[in-house]
Amino acid sequence: MTTPLKTLIIICATLFCTLCFAQRSYTVKAKSGLIIRERPTINSERLGKLPYDYHFEVDEKKVNRLDTISTLVGHWVMVENDTLKGYVFDGFMKRAYDTEYYNLYGPVKSLKRYSYYENNKEKIKYDKHIKFNKLGKKTQVYDYDDDAWTLDEEYTYNNKNQLVLRYQYNRFYETKYDKKGNEIESINSDKNKVPDTKFLTTYDNQGNTMSSEYYEYKKESSTKSIYTYNHANKKTKATHYNADGKLNSTYLYDYLKDTILVKKYKIDSENIKRVVAERRVNDSLGFITEKYVEYFPKETQYNKGKLYTYNQKVYDKQQQLIETTTYEAAESQFPNIGFSGTGGNYNERTVKRYQNGALTSTKNYRELYYNQKDQEVLIEAINYKQNYSNELYYSYYSDFKESYRNEYYYDYNGRLIKHVEYRDDLKTIGSTKEYVYVFDNNGNWTVKNIFRDGKLYQVYKQALEYY
Repeated sequence: MTTPLKTLIIICATLFCTLCFAQRSYTVKAKSGLIIRERPTINSERLGKLPYDYHFEVDEKKVNRLDTISTLVGHWVMVENDTLKGYVFDGFMKRAYDTEYYNLYGPVKSLKRYSYYENNKEKIKYDKHIKFNKLGKKTQVYDYDDDAWTLDEEYTYNNKNQLVLRYQYNRFYETKYDKKGNEIESINSDKNKVPDTKFLTTYDNQGNTMSSEYYEYKKESSTKSIYTYNHANKKTKATHYNADGKLNSTYLYDYLKDTILVKKYKIDSENIKRVVAERRVNDSLGFITEKYVEYFPKETQYNKGKLYTYNQKVYDKQQQLIETTTYEAAESQFPNIGFSGTGGNYNERTVKRYQNGALTSTKNYRELYYNQKDQEVLIEAINYKQNYSNELYYSYYSDFKESYRNEYYYDYNGRLIKHVEYRDDLKTIGSTKEYVYVFDNNGNWTVKNIFRDGKLYQVYKQALEYY
């Protein structure tokens, strides 16, 4: 007699072999696994089960009727091998997108998005009109302005589907490649196609960057960098030159077993060498803490030895990642300008916790002046479960803070289906939004109805055209 475990293994192995040329990619996201049934109905006979996180593909022709199970909308999908033929419900599976960034399935040719509020249907807000090629790459993006669609972005590809010309923000960006597909030249031009800058790159046979050059047309000058690597393709030296050809700085990299970066040194133009980054490892009762620290790139009497950034990882006794911490000094961040014209950056620390490889919580801290002193305060705390997140946010002023709490619920493909917003006490529900979708045969939503406290509030629509 065949045991259920053996049956499960046989089903998985044979499905993997027989479905390798299929068109739709899925991942089982139901923790208890996914039941294979004899017919595409919830009441038909059970034939087997696919395990959690199992990846497989099916032919588009084997996608059956639309159904709803436990509020989840999906299709019944046929799976088969030499000994078994059955159906699984894809509402409990995460489907790999064909056009990833826009979360679209199938051979989409164009997409238009627009929305309106139920109490003001005449005032339609248009989002974007996007066109794609047959390989899922966007070719044109239009904005709606003055009652007409105007071209905002345009993308041109070569016969290898590599981007060779991009028009965006009234500028042109041209890219050239070598035979291996590496970018070797990038030219940035104004709206009249007059070039401003050029970036040149050379590579070795392993694909490592050997040199880079940044050229400015108006100044007729360029800055250059030269790189060397060890046999494990890890960078060992980077030498940077100014526009006048003089040495700017040199960076040296030390590795453990040629692969794990241990220290990074900087030698400046005056030949002064110092450590600018290093890796620290601590083993406490089998829990491994690995910390990579960067110090201020330019050392002064005010920041000597101070942390610039660091990334820390903690592993349990089974060598599974359980926590990460990222710290960024205010000076390491891009300038942050507020809406009022003021703003600024802060020292920030982010701590993430994991369990069995899945993210369970995120906490963000910021150093600022609060309650008459400089201190680190919690500004964001998010807890995650499957298809759910509970999010807390805090805004600080000189001597008081405001708190915000939101809950979000998602389906197995990451689509938002419910949003609960709480009042200031963080316990009383202020409002509830529910998201109800209408799908086409490819699995793309065409209508998204948003209900606020049970009443239709807003409607989003997607007009899709396929090849």
